[in-house]
This record gives sequence, structure tokens and C-alpha cells, in this order.
Amino acid sequence: MLHRGDVDIGILSAIALSALICYALWRVSLLVREASAEHLAKAVAFLTILLLAKMIALLFLRGFYWDVDCYTAWSRQLVFGGPASMYQPHTHGHWSQIYPPGYMYAQWAVGMLANAAGAAGDVQRMMVGTPALLADFALGLAVFALTWRLAGRPAAWAALLFFALNPALLFDTVVWIQSDSAYTLVILLSVAMLMQEELAAAWGLAALASLIKPLALSLLPLLLVGPYCLLDLTAQRLEGLRPRGARRGCGGGRRGGTFPIRPIMGLAAQAVSFDRGLPARDLRQCLQPQGAAGRAARAGQRARLRLELY
Repeated sequence: MLHRGDVDIGILSAIALSALICYALWRVSLLVREASAEHLAKAVAFLTILLLAKMIALLFLRGFYWDVDCYTAWSRQLVFGGPASMYQPHTHGHWSQIYPPGYMYAQWAVGMLANAAGAAGDVQRMMVGTPALLADFALGLAVFALTWRLAGRPAAWAALLFFALNPALLFDTVVWIQSDSAYTLVILLSVAMLMQEELAAAWGLAALASLIKPLALSLLPLLLVGPYCLLDLTAQRLEGLRPRGARRGCGGGRRGGTFPIRPIMGLAAQAVSFDRGLPARDLRQCLQPQGAAGRAARAGQRARLRLELY
């Protein structure tokens, strides 16, 4: 029996989880958009063409029959019984529900679309496999953006091609119609948010990945150690960014002083190096000009840096 309140809560939860994933993708794509929007558009076009080709292939490939039939039965159950019916006994017949609820939101959307369109047979199988293909699309975009940030444009394109055309990936999501790319996407986004020091988003995405497949629990040690590594990195920046001759006391160091200049400098370094792409040594040069000539030469850099930070 379908309960209206159950459906409303489920829809709100789906919107919240989708918004978290979209926010992480937006933050990751910023790494490329600020450098070259043209190359980002080309990468999106390539991934779109590949997505359409894989969706057409699903019309002719049957996948692993057991999993495909399970996804189809679960999506139908979600439409007619609501989310609360998924873990009730004797609900699915011999298609027992053994998955956590994370991926069920995608199958719920598939079920509603298939039911509205009256889809069946090959078309319904194509729709059941589409969420994993959309995850492939987002994964390719994330791989492209992160590799661009870490290694530059040639490496980003190489990584995108190696990933998107990987035979193992094509077999998994197209031939076998599996959902492994869904939780892999959320894991990668969680790591990306950790790299950008957005710990709340990183932990939220890690929890979602675990709710898609428990294999994502292997990410937890990284999330536990990551914040301590970031604190150590911030401490190193503070030491490197302190102006020459400055007293430790003004930064809450060994002696005296209470004004929190060290945390403020650490925040500035984080904002620049993670969000603006400006190396820490350039920031140090802006903050530590030597002599009148150095001050005059770097006045423009300091003004631009203030605009970026504030």
C-alpha cells in the first residue's frame, strides 16, 4: 500500500542527496572552468556522445539477467509500494532486496519514468541501466577536472580517454548492466571534497556511498586521517607564510599575543591554493616584499590577491 507521507519524505531525501552530488560536481568542475571553459565543453560533448551510444547499446544487450530483473522488480515496487515497502518481508517474491537504500532512489526515478511512459522489454531494460551510465558520465567529468588540476591539460585528456573507453568499464555498465560506477562516483567526489577541505561534504558523500554499496566503507580510514593531514599542511603554510622578522607572539605562538593572525593566514593560504590555483610561494612573495622595488613590483599582485580572497 502506498503511503503519501512516505513518498513525500522519500522525494525530499532524494532531492537532498542529489543536491549534494550536484554541488560536489560543480565544485570539481570549477577547477577546469576557471582555466579553460572551452576544453570543459569539449569534454562534456565527448561524454554526451558516448552516453548516447551506450544507451543505444543497452537496447541490444541483455546484461546479467538476475541483476537486471532485480532492478526492474525493485523499481516497480518503489512506484507502487513506496520506499517503506522495500524492506518488508514477502514484498518482492524471489527478488529479495539485498541492497542498501542509496541506489534505490535512482531506481525509483527509473520506475516512475517507465511507468509514465508505459515502457517494457528492451526500453525498460535500457532505462534500468541508465543511472549507471549517468554515473559514468559524471565520473569522466570528475576525472578530467581533477587530473587537470593536478597534472595539466594533456594528462586530463589522456585520463578521460583511458577512463571513458576502458573495456572493463564498458563491460561493467553496458554489457553486464551493473551499478558499480554509482558508488565509485560518490567515493571520488568525497575524496575531491576532502582535497578542497570541505569536510562536511566529504563525510556526507562517504555516507551516501556506503548506502549505495557497503564496499565504500573502505574510504573511512582516509576520511579519518585526512583532516589531521590537512591540519599539518595548514601548519606548514603558516610557517612558510609568516613575514620575516615577525614575532611568534602575534600569531599565538610561543610567547604572548592573542590576535589570531596565524589562523587567518592559514585560511588565506587554503583559499588561494585550493580554490584559486595560486601557488603558496606566490602568495608568500606578495606578503613578503623586500625593499622599495619589490613593493612597487608586487603592488598589483597584492591588490589582485585581496580581490580574490575577499
